[in-house]
Amino acid sequence: PVSALWMARSDGTDVRRVSAAGAAVVQFAWGPATAGGETLAFSTVRLPSYQSWDLFLATGPASPRKFASYPDLIGFSWAPAGEALAVSYRTGPAGNPGARRGVLEIAPLGGKAGRTVYTLAGTGYAELAGWWPNGKGLLFWNDPVGSASIAADGLDLDSLDLSTLRVKTLATT
Repeated sequence: PVSALWMARSDGTDVRRVSAAGAAVVQFAWGPATAGGETLAFSTVRLPSYQSWDLFLATGPASPRKFASYPDLIGFSWAPAGEALAVSYRTGPAGNPGARRGVLEIAPLGGKAGRTVYTLAGTGYAELAGWWPNGKGLLFWNDPVGSASIAADGLDLDSLDLSTLRVKTLATT
């Protein structure tokens, strides 16, 4: 994580800090060019507690707005057309991280409520690889225990069809 995230126009004007003090920036990504490419999504976590995971959107000179909060945010990915974010998070007992389940959600930017599209059968989390190019599905790695050494040995790369909500393992990578 980084301690501060700044935003500026390409000509160097309108420089401003978009992340709040006391929060570490975990991930950030520009929205796709198909949606204007001027919205920055970023996630933060409150330190040192790691209890408050928030997702923000920043556009132009306006202050960033909190898009959503999650119990244990893993990551997010922009939809190809920029109308939604795929969000991966874990839910479950705060005092027992090993019992948390991974959830994939589609969160529309238009103010509609997000919808859960997949929950892992067991504990662990889903690490987003991205969207299908046509926006009709997601790719993710199913990480059952969150272990870097197990991930180095290879995790299943799964494909989720958003119209049928069926998951198919493509490969171990």
